[in-house]
Amino acid sequence: MPPNTKPTQHRETKLPRTAWLESGLGLLSGTGPQAITVEQLCKSVGRSKGSFYHHFADVKTYGDALVSFWEQRDTESVMRMVDQSAGAWQKRQALAGLALSLDGSTERAMRQWAASNADVGGRVAVIDQRRIAYLAGLIDEINGHGDPADALDLARIEYATFVGLFYVLPCGQRVDSSRMLRRFLMLMTPAAPPLPPNWPDA
Repeated sequence: MPPNTKPTQHRETKLPRTAWLESGLGLLSGTGPQAITVEQLCKSVGRSKGSFYHHFADVKTYGDALVSFWEQRDTESVMRMVDQSAGAWQKRQALAGLALSLDGSTERAMRQWAASNADVGGRVAVIDQRRIAYLAGLIDEINGHGDPADALDLARIEYATFVGLFYVLPCGQRVDSSRMLRRFLMLMTPAAPPLPPNWPDA
């Protein structure tokens, strides 16, 4: 070996924080909350525990980050996209269409996790209320700001139906879900303009 030359040491390629979180959602959806362990996560991404602890102090910190990641992906980003539409009825159509594209297995897994973990349960409850409030605002605007309490009731009913479909039709075809959601929207807001014939794929 030439002088002043040190042996080459193998170093793990640093994995982005988001990759750990994406892997966690996959484990949560595919296996359930019991998969959210340091060992399982490291095995899933092919990295050591040291790599995990570089980003997260412990499993609880990781769990908090995972719920926040899910909220950003399936709530905040959805609302931002919806807000690009002009008019409450157009936003309502956009919201319903985007809701159809959400991963039902993740929605179910998050609620399974929430049922067994009080911290996660509290976070998911807040996210659900945030989604409901956003929908209620659109319904209230469509209905001419007549009765906010009524709009909130309608939003709760619609959201409960939305969540329930992930359980009643866990492997439902998009065409079936689209047809039912289209019918439901018109029942909930009969005074709204007709939906396009090929909604939500217009």
